[in-house]
Amino acid sequence: MGGNAFAALLSTEAFPRMPPAVYYALKDRLLPQISRLYKHVAVPFEAPEKTTYGDVDFIVAGPLTIMNTQETVDQVNAPHKIVQAAIGAQYANLMDGNRTSNFAVPVDVGEWTMFGHGAEEEEARRLVEDGIIYYQVDINVCTDKEEFERTIFYQAYGDLGMIMGLLARNIGLALGEKGLKVHTIVNA
Repeated sequence: MGGNAFAALLSTEAFPRMPPAVYYALKDRLLPQISRLYKHVAVPFEAPEKTTYGDVDFIVAGPLTIMNTQETVDQVNAPHKIVQAAIGAQYANLMDGNRTSNFAVPVDVGEWTMFGHGAEEEEARRLVEDGIIYYQVDINVCTDKEEFERTIFYQAYGDLGMIMGLLARNIGLALGEKGLKVHTIVNA
């Protein structure tokens, strides 16, 4: 379930799991918004057998210059306030630099109905006191295009990257978002 990043602020029930049609529509809606802020934007390939999604993960690199704003753009991040506004997030856990920030984007009432999941949305709203539910959107900021490409590869297809990393470890290698390395053990 999404929402774990907001446990101190909102209940996990406020972040219902998304059916695939809702997930893909959210991804398609937010991708152009985030692409206005970063040169490189992608969502890793999803695990094909997934029946629900807890969040949407965007991988980004290369912040673009934001016109008509007083905000400064550093070499890694677009201004957090602009990202939050662009995707319509009500809450955010913001991380500077090469890190992942989490955003809580409210679900419009009846939004899931057009995808055939109106009853599921209504049930999710009944589980939270104020009836407001959210999508969790995670934006993982990479320092450059190379790290962006490695991160997309490593995070693709769910847990595949982690499984490959465990296999690599068995033969003395380390595989992760920073690349493939020979694992050296220092004898003390």
